[in-house]
This record gives sequence, C-alpha cells and structure tokens, in this order.
Amino acid sequence: MLTDFNSLGRWDKDGVGTKIFKLDPDKLEKEWQLCGTNWADYSKGWSSCRGTWPGKRGFTCGLWSTFHSVAARSDDKSAAHDTEALRQAVLKFFDCDDCRHHFSTIAVKPKDTATKAAAQLWWWQAHNNVNMRVLGIEQRYQDGDPSFPKVQWPTQAQCPGCWLQASPGSLLSVSRRGAGAQATLATTDAPASGEAWVWNANEVTGFLERFYG
Repeated sequence: MLTDFNSLGRWDKDGVGTKIFKLDPDKLEKEWQLCGTNWADYSKGWSSCRGTWPGKRGFTCGLWSTFHSVAARSDDKSAAHDTEALRQAVLKFFDCDDCRHHFSTIAVKPKDTATKAAAQLWWWQAHNNVNMRVLGIEQRYQDGDPSFPKVQWPTQAQCPGCWLQASPGSLLSVSRRGAGAQATLATTDAPASGEAWVWNANEVTGFLERFYG
C-alpha cells in the first residue's frame, strides 16, 4: 500500500472541484491483506476481545491491543513518533470526554519514549492506570464484565517473573528505579486499596514482546 497506493484506485474531482482519490475496495482486497490474513477469515468474528455480552470489552480492548502492538513493532528511532501519533488519536477522536480527560493526565516525558522498550512500558503503565480507574467505576455501578474483571496486568499467573513482591504503595503512580537486569518499576504514593506491587521492568518488557511482537 505504501509503495504503490495509486494503483488501488483513481484520482477524480468532487462536485465543487476538489481533487479526491476514489479507492477501489475490490482491488484493494484482491491485492492486499491486513497482516497477511485472508479477508474471508474476518467473517468468523474477532474472538480475542469478545466480551460476555455486546457493549463490553470489545472496542476498547481492540484499541489497547493496537497500541501495544504498534509499540512492540516500532524501534528506538520511531518509538517517540509512534507513541505521540497514537496519543493524539485518542485525545482527538475517542468518543468519551471523561476517558480522554483522564488519559490526558497520564504524563509522558521524553525518557518515556526514548527507546522502544521505554515506550512499551509507558503504554503498559497507562493501560494499568486506566484499568484501575475503570475498575472503580464498574464496582460503583456493578456493570463490569464478570468474565473479564479489570486487573493489573499481566497477572501473576501470566507472568510470575513480572511480579517481584507485595509492598505498600499505590498502583496509580509508577516510577523507574535501578538499571540492567535488576531494573524495577516501583509503586509510590499512598495506597487506595492497601496493597501494591513492585514490578520487574525487564520481565514486563519481555512479556510484552512475546505477547504483541
């Protein structure tokens, strides 16, 4: 698509003379596949983010999967650009005022996107931050998906090495400390729930690579 996009349609003008490109969807589907997947396979539905009932999990789960996948497939050179492009898409187009406002408060500093690994950890932290907020809302209104409760992710069962120990602190404010194999993500501030965790940053990055790479 990037190298020969013009072959997938033709240029034309609309009723007021504006130049527009008319994409030929039949030609597109014949010559290009998303992630190498046959288009007919999509008619089976997308089970990865399917909730217990309509309106739960699917759309937002798909968005987060996209964010993590882009971060996992970027590199040190493109990490900052890719992260900012995705952030701006959320801030400008996501149709939930409270969600956009909360997302805008999750700080992103130059060091958070200096490398691919740093960007992956930033998206992971942001995701867990949002999960904690949504968990509170679902508990208040008792409308969460019972099969997919909001948790701090990955769970200990999914990645035992990602969790180092339980300690006092808050899940909502995470800072880096240490370096190399012993680098951790330590929780800070006063706890809302009475418990929190210290994460192994390198193990988390490895898990994200395996899951989304």
